[in-house]
Amino acid sequence: MSYSSLDGKPSILSTARQALSLFVWLWLIVSSFSYVHADVTIITENTEELNLITVSEYLEDPDSQYTLEEINRPEVDALFKPVQKTVFNKGISESVVWLRFDLRYLSYVGEELGTWLIELAHPPLDLVTIYIEDDWDGFQQLNAGDKFPFDVRLVEYPRLLFPVDIRSGDTLRFYVRIETSGSLYVPLKLWSPLAYIERSSSINISQGMILGALVTLLIFNLIILLRLRSSSYLFFAIHASCFLMYFLSISGIGLQYLWPDSPSLSAGAPRYISASVTSLIMFSVVFLRLGKKAASLNRFLTMLLLLSIFILPVTMLMTYEQAVWLITGQQLLVMPCLMFAGLYIWLVKRDRSARFFFAACLVLMAGEAVYALMIWLKLGGSAFYVNAVPVSGVIGLILLSLGLWSRVRRQRDEWVVTEVNSRQALEKESHRMLEGSRLKAEFLSTLSHELEQPVRYIAEKIQQVEEPGSFEQKELLNNIRKTASEVDELIAYLVSLSDRQEELGQLTEVPFNMQRQMDILKDGVSIVCEDQSVELLFEIADDISRTLYADAEKMSRALRYVIENLVKLGVGSYVQVRVQKYEHKNPEKMGITFSVVGTLKNDDDEVCYMMPKGVWWSLCRQIMHALDGSAACTQQASGEVCFELSLGCRVDTSAS
Repeated sequence: MSYSSLDGKPSILSTARQALSLFVWLWLIVSSFSYVHADVTIITENTEELNLITVSEYLEDPDSQYTLEEINRPEVDALFKPVQKTVFNKGISESVVWLRFDLRYLSYVGEELGTWLIELAHPPLDLVTIYIEDDWDGFQQLNAGDKFPFDVRLVEYPRLLFPVDIRSGDTLRFYVRIETSGSLYVPLKLWSPLAYIERSSSINISQGMILGALVTLLIFNLIILLRLRSSSYLFFAIHASCFLMYFLSISGIGLQYLWPDSPSLSAGAPRYISASVTSLIMFSVVFLRLGKKAASLNRFLTMLLLLSIFILPVTMLMTYEQAVWLITGQQLLVMPCLMFAGLYIWLVKRDRSARFFFAACLVLMAGEAVYALMIWLKLGGSAFYVNAVPVSGVIGLILLSLGLWSRVRRQRDEWVVTEVNSRQALEKESHRMLEGSRLKAEFLSTLSHELEQPVRYIAEKIQQVEEPGSFEQKELLNNIRKTASEVDELIAYLVSLSDRQEELGQLTEVPFNMQRQMDILKDGVSIVCEDQSVELLFEIADDISRTLYADAEKMSRALRYVIENLVKLGVGSYVQVRVQKYEHKNPEKMGITFSVVGTLKNDDDEVCYMMPKGVWWSLCRQIMHALDGSAACTQQASGEVCFELSLGCRVDTSAS
């Protein structure tokens, strides 16, 4: 049917033009997104992210027999099959895999050249080679992987990135050759540079948090190890170090920053896990104190430890795939045993710090189980599966660190209780000794007073006895009187010792002049010296300060005991007292030494042996000890005896 142009209605031709124009606009809108059309995927400026696995075909090469030239042959080309899932995951496999996809770039804003990034977000892959078709019917080759040195990469980044430039209107074919001995998990995507920067920032933050937590826990516990020298912290540090090495290898961070020229270190990720499990067994034996609390468990875990130590070198002789399965079996065997040990010590032995160990083993077991399921069942590579082991490892280390902190806090509380009990026991023992000393002093005082009256009575009666006529009787009477006098003197010392026990603990520091104090002492012992016809000589050094501060009364008493008893035991015609200065350990005090020197007239061995003994010498030493000084006696073969009394006297600094 047609319409006349004169009546103002549209003709059939104009209607067709409008419909065609609408179709073109719809086609342009739809083509602004990526889609699959036959074997070619069209991308535009608006393409920010494209999962290349969904537009790829793959060929599995178990014997690694195909090269790029052979792949392009028609008979091999027909072997390619489409990928049925959004993520390519073949589990643990040593087969070589080829991926193929075609990309066509159409620019609707006039850009002649488009730039994208092809990301393979699984750094542990060994050898990855991308072949990009060029303008001369050849292929450009880009290499990456953790068996290549890091400097072969065009983009310096932990994950595998390949920059791609496509001209508008061109269609390029891509081949991706992947060879690995571990998990054949291939998350392959196409990104625009800006979109990848936005997306990678969140991944970098998450990996930075994991790495920061691992390093912080390791350093913190190493510091505590240096302070406490505990084997629990040593094995924890070894476990954390092994797990840190594992994370650095699987994330690609270690290859980029730590060992860029040693890619073989990144290939040891499963062995790092095996070493961490071995160190965790050592940690459990020490931390749970199985040797004391559960001998059977201790023996069983020791057997597991020996088995783990044996597994570690054996894996180096195996293929990577065999090593991975062996280490996975090791983990699935060891972790339940450690969980049972922690639960037993927690619930049966009532060790509350073991609950953190049990929780840590449970989390580690869960992470390993999730990762094992991803490998065995060839599940999709979501963030939950990929990050299961690193996240569970960090949580496990945090729980173990909390367990150590709980153990240290408990030990600290036990130490406090032990210290309080020891202090109380010491106080009780001190009170007991003081009470014993008091009772001893009370006994001596009572005994002395009881003996004093009859001894004095006997002495008085002896004095009243008339002088006998014969010489022998006179000598006998004199000996009896002398003995009674000595007994009376001994009782006086006992009385003095018992009466002055409490007084010795109370010091009265007073200023005194050394010369005047020696004059007073000389007057006090003059009667004893005159009776024995002994001259007392004093020699005071000139460098002794004029005014000193000490308990002068106790100092003089100790000197008096020495001089009186030295004179009574029988010396020559004189006793010399030398007063000298020495350097005291306290700079605020002056050291004073009193040297009392005399020569015994009696060479009797018994007298020489008894010279530095007796109640008076014990009392003298107690006085010097109370004055924070010392008392000593030296005897020469010639009969010369020297008593040295040393103490520190505070100096009058204001006078100087």
